[in-house]
Amino acid sequence: WRGKVVVLNFWAPWCPPCRAEIPGFIELQNRYRERGLVFVGLALDEKINVQAFADELGINYPVLLGEMEGVDLARKAGNRLGGLPFTVVIDRNGKIVGSELGGVSSERLEKIVAPLL
Repeated sequence: WRGKVVVLNFWAPWCPPCRAEIPGFIELQNRYRERGLVFVGLALDEKINVQAFADELGINYPVLLGEMEGVDLARKAGNRLGGLPFTVVIDRNGKIVGSELGGVSSERLEKIVAPLL
């Protein structure tokens, strides 16, 4: 995803705030895909649960399985509390330019990513 603005979202299907924010992510991915925005979900659950939820919502961006390595990556990206959801915004140069612990509205996220596009 070099050269793209990446929104990396750590989440799990059993997490209510995670479930609440994903429809907004789907909408933003549709709106800004052509301008270089890519969402990447890093799910912290078993594949069968992640797949069922992704299919139910029609997630339109890559979803990776994180397992324990995902938890470590979230900590390295600034999530010291280990809470979910955790969202990181990475600019086109690969630099982390923002992060949000807890649910983030699509409106707030759009204000962060739009200037980077």
